[in-house]
Amino acid sequence: MFVRSRFGWDVREVSGSLGDLGTFLPHIVGAITIVRMDPTGILTAFGLFYALSGAFYGVPMAVQPMKAASAAVLIEPMNPTAIAGAGLVIGAFFLLLGMTGIVTRIARVLPPTIAAGLQLGLGLSLGALGIRLMEGQLWLGVAISAVMLVLMRYKRMPVALIAVVVGIVVGQLLGIAPPLPRLDFGLHLPHLTVPSWQDILHGTTYAVLPQIPLTLTILSAG
Repeated sequence: MFVRSRFGWDVREVSGSLGDLGTFLPHIVGAITIVRMDPTGILTAFGLFYALSGAFYGVPMAVQPMKAASAAVLIEPMNPTAIAGAGLVIGAFFLLLGMTGIVTRIARVLPPTIAAGLQLGLGLSLGALGIRLMEGQLWLGVAISAVMLVLMRYKRMPVALIAVVVGIVVGQLLGIAPPLPRLDFGLHLPHLTVPSWQDILHGTTYAVLPQIPLTLTILSAG
């Protein structure tokens, strides 16, 4: 008798697991370059949690960052310890709500206009941040923005990911970006970051509070 494997290994499964890399990488690159977060800690934590989640549920896990929190990290003056505090709070919050079953009830009463307002406000703030970052190389920012607008006509095109790759390549070719770091292969463990109570409060105010209603409205829509 043929027994179907719990895991599927084909092109479609790999494509599904990488479906949101176009969203994931720009947020991560922004956190590393603007907030100066440790890339080893970010990538190691994401990789371990998604691998364990995929193994537990038996399905490919699309890489999906918390967009409101990650956008707030780039906009507001936050340091890595405050972000660590925000992660602890938001993890404990949804763990508690998920275990008690309250999360579905709260999600049902939240109107979708809350998510729309948050996304609009964060989008405008990110746009303003992008304009400030473009001031040094205005022509490059305008050129990449034009390319993104053209590619957005194709719904399946990872526009954000393409913009990041093009920006890195052009910056290196023209010498207007810092040189790429030397690759050092080996075992690199992430540094342990212990936030203070002030860091936790700061991260909760700027990152957790915008993310909670957005996540709940997405749950209610799903």
